Amino acid sequence: MDTDMIVIFTLIGLAIFGVVEVGAPIVTYLCCVSQIGQTYDVTVTVQAVEHSTRFGDHTNLWVRVYGQQDITYKLIGFQDFKVDKTYHIIFIDEAYFYFFLVPTFEIRGRVTTIEEVS
Repeated sequence: MDTDMIVIFTLIGLAIFGVVEVGAPIVTYLCCVSQIGQTYDVTVTVQAVEHSTRFGDHTNLWVRVYGQQDITYKLIGFQDFKVDKTYHIIFIDEAYFYFFLVPTFEIRGRVTTIEEVS
């Protein structure tokens, strides 16, 4: 392979890398934008809780549902919930940025109120 071909392939590779690394966060942010600022006021019974540090401290909260649906809330920070207890929760969706191979945004809820109901 001659030097000109190496330069061409390098430039093509850099262009693809640039499009992915710049385009991915823009696309993922645009997918999130309609949810940013949405306020949720829910009363739910906790089915499972997971505290995770992957891509930032957060709590995954699975709630009991009836029928075919599945509801999981991703809440910013570590929140204290007990399984089988019912809580009144208010949270506001935010776009949360993290970088893992490709920079991206996802929606996480910033909790403003947690009250145990029963």
